[in-house]
Amino acid sequence: MSKQARIVLVTAGASGIGRETAKGFLAQGAQVHICDNSATAIAAMAEEEPGITATLADASNVSDVNRMFEELKDRYGGLDVLYNNAGGATKQDGAITEIELDEFWRTIRVDLFGTVLGCRFAIPHLVQAGGGSIINTTSIR
Repeated sequence: MSKQARIVLVTAGASGIGRETAKGFLAQGAQVHICDNSATAIAAMAEEEPGITATLADASNVSDVNRMFEELKDRYGGLDVLYNNAGGATKQDGAITEIELDEFWRTIRVDLFGTVLGCRFAIPHLVQAGGGSIINTTSIR
């Protein structure tokens, strides 16, 4: 594998900001791997951008994230950039005095724990590569 092309992982990379970010990295010559929890969205992305590889994974699930990094290592041998993008709100979000606690914890698992897991699994790959970048994003719709 040539080290010329950077290896980039984008979580929640099959839709929204993640999708556009993955396409942007690909346009700049990077080798791009995405994860997403929607098989339908991954299939649509693969059809539109056949150069992007993907893992069906929940970014807040330890086993899924471990499997994703194993697939990434097997396919590309390492990682240069982690773009932590997974997160999001649902229609069940609301005022802190009204939100269901299960919904609150779902949000924390995806938005916070998912980011921690991505960093936890990415850092050893970045150290082995001699450095790299982690980009953590958030948005509001």
